[in-house]
Amino acid sequence: MYKYRIYLENNLKEYKKVCYYVDNAEDLEESFSKELINYLLSND
Repeated sequence: MYKYRIYLENNLKEYKKVCYYVDNAEDLEESFSKELINYLLSND
């Protein structure tokens, strides 16, 4: 999950593509949630 998070942080366009799936996944870590999504997308 950590490596995937770093990849997404460095590739915001890809992050936006999977944002929906990440936002609706139930097995992700608490830190890898809506707060992180909103933070990354707001700093594009």
